[in-house]
Amino acid sequence: MPLKDIQLLVNPENDPRIVDLRNATAYVAKNLKDSANPAPGTTKPRDGKADGKPITKGPDCTKLNQKLQGFLTQRDKFHNTINLAQEQLTTWEDANRNALLNAAKDGIEYFTGQLLEGLANRGKAAERLQRIYEKNGAQMAQDGVDVAAIQAKIARLKMLSSAGKISELTSNILDWQTFIKDGMSGLMAQLTSSNQEVHALLDDPKLQKYFETESPELKAMLDISKIAASNKVFGKWVAKKVPVIAGVELAINQSYNGLDWFLSFKRMTEANKINGKVLHAARNLQQHIDDTSWALRDCP
Repeated sequence: MPLKDIQLLVNPENDPRIVDLRNATAYVAKNLKDSANPAPGTTKPRDGKADGKPITKGPDCTKLNQKLQGFLTQRDKFHNTINLAQEQLTTWEDANRNALLNAAKDGIEYFTGQLLEGLANRGKAAERLQRIYEKNGAQMAQDGVDVAAIQAKIARLKMLSSAGKISELTSNILDWQTFIKDGMSGLMAQLTSSNQEVHALLDDPKLQKYFETESPELKAMLDISKIAASNKVFGKWVAKKVPVIAGVELAINQSYNGLDWFLSFKRMTEANKINGKVLHAARNLQQHIDDTSWALRDCP
């Protein structure tokens, strides 16, 4: 879907047609209220004179009254029509928003799963490396290996495998936004750097005899491609400042179909003539009422 259509689904209240309908509804409601409760001094003179001068020929008051009543009836019907359109729109907006949020929740849970699974696997790799180190540390030292550097790299791997902070973020989408925007890129950089360190250990000729049997599995545990892929998608929504769209692309159950919701919106706007010209029509109708009321000022 084009970005402008996605933006409509996320922020329908900003669509020009919706703004126009909202303004028209408020405009007509105000005119009805003013008609029922005219302000002092706004009533038209009905003394047979216009601006203090004798009238040479009176208006056809019967026709003018019929015309005014026709316009007033038209305004009442128009008011009911736009109110119904507004109610249908509100119902659609609520349903669409709920569907989006449910899909976003699915998407966040999916992303969380990828992240936590990746960190958990790194934790397992760190534990396995630690056991190998503890078993062979003395021999490694005799072989001239910098065991302090090895221990430091394992410790860093353990530190970057902590899922505590990540788990805390899963309950709050605002925290997720901050994390993805400000923290995830830094975490990915650290994970990548740590991976390079560990891969260098596994590929070091001096250490291959200690790690060769477990090297393939350890490298698999360190794989962060799924995290990177999820982060690339998730970060795109944050960059566009429409994080709720997360669920649309990440949801694995396809619970939200943006095209279906867009088409239902289009059908609704066409059926209710929500076309960006509702306020213009309301103003034209009110102008007819005002002009006819003014023409009746000289009628008894």
